[in-house]
Amino acid sequence: MRKNKIFTSNNRLGLTLAIIVLISTAVAGRLFFIQIVRYPVYRDLAKKQQRFSEILEPKRGDIYYKNKNGELVKAATTKIGALLYLNTKLLKDPENIFNKLNAITPIDRVLFDKIANKTNDPYEILKHRLNQEEADKISVLNLPGVGLAKERWRAYPMGDTGSQILGFVSSLSAEEEPVGRYGAEKYYDDSLRGAKGSVSGDKDAKGILIALGEDLRAEPAEGQDLVLTIEPTVQRTAEEELKKLREKWRAAAGGILIIDPKTGAIKALAGSPDFDPNKFLGSKGIRHFDRTSLLVTAASSICMEDAKLDKVYKEDDFGIVLGSTFGSIDSISTFDMEALSEGPNYVNPMDFPNTVLNAPASRASIFCRAKGLNSTISTGESSGVDAIICASDFLRLGRIKVVMAGGVYGLTKNIFWAACKAGVLSGSNSAGGVEICAPFDKRRNGIVMGEGAALLL
Repeated sequence: MRKNKIFTSNNRLGLTLAIIVLISTAVAGRLFFIQIVRYPVYRDLAKKQQRFSEILEPKRGDIYYKNKNGELVKAATTKIGALLYLNTKLLKDPENIFNKLNAITPIDRVLFDKIANKTNDPYEILKHRLNQEEADKISVLNLPGVGLAKERWRAYPMGDTGSQILGFVSSLSAEEEPVGRYGAEKYYDDSLRGAKGSVSGDKDAKGILIALGEDLRAEPAEGQDLVLTIEPTVQRTAEEELKKLREKWRAAAGGILIIDPKTGAIKALAGSPDFDPNKFLGSKGIRHFDRTSLLVTAASSICMEDAKLDKVYKEDDFGIVLGSTFGSIDSISTFDMEALSEGPNYVNPMDFPNTVLNAPASRASIFCRAKGLNSTISTGESSGVDAIICASDFLRLGRIKVVMAGGVYGLTKNIFWAACKAGVLSGSNSAGGVEICAPFDKRRNGIVMGEGAALLL
């Protein structure tokens, strides 16, 4: 006969108490584990959340010319302003926002619409180099989806006057800080750049700085100013006269050097053709270019501006043919080595286009909007000449109406090391290390490596 088990109220109460005790014990054990056993871990995490640190950028030193009265004339300086960006996640009523922004500073309508049509994009740069007055006016409006960030840039108040003396400042990648790349900006870069500072401290739960917390601050060391002996009026006159002489004699290039015979100070050093450092490329769209692509893009940009091609020819009539001894071989080897050593997941996909052998010509074609032709010739030391021959064939056949052709060579430490190990550097295998590298010279004993890009139209 089956017996039914009957639970009395006392049984139920005992079971409930047992469950409560078990749960309480589990919670107490967990709290003990978190608060006692894991205390050091959570303490460190809390400190990291409460601590903040920031790099303080130094102001790059200014470069001055000295006029005949001994007064300093600013030739290169650093301006501080803001960049304007959009957060499309928060953007509302784009038409109204465009009109309000455009009333303060000119806005590219095509670029604005392109960004506004993107969804869930928290950061798209709309415009660089806003002055402080423009930034303040935009900030007061408090527009949804519109943001400002502090920005510094190098400015050259005298435009192209003395551009080949001054050089320019730029960065070759998103990770690399801007440094001097040419002229005085490069030669005196260590002195002009200064040293970074830092600040760190404690924040409360709302992210507000705690005044009594441990505050560590190391002020940045501002870059040193540089005063050149160049007399701006003499320099400008020399450049103007040189331009007239080039046009008169149809010279490809020329130079003028003026020295004070009493002191030996250089008063003018003019070279033509020149460039305006304020317009030199910029960073938009080129951060992931390799060195060879940067060189040829810079050369093609200057060539385009000098010839004013965009006002004469259509994009489909315009082409580019380059000669390059190594092409993108350095970018290919660097990309492959990183993939093999770190794994494919750690390779930056933005660097992949640099691994195409035709990358420099393709990059320059996109930059200059040349849709008719882009090709790379790699036939050793004669690559540049062969590129010109190839370009002339396309012109003769009527495939294109105008073409830029020439050579480009980007020197990197890997290429230099390879040439050194191969024993092809001039003087490396000769007695006394005498360098003789002139083409077609029977005494030639190797090559002297350099870099640059040269294009002709």
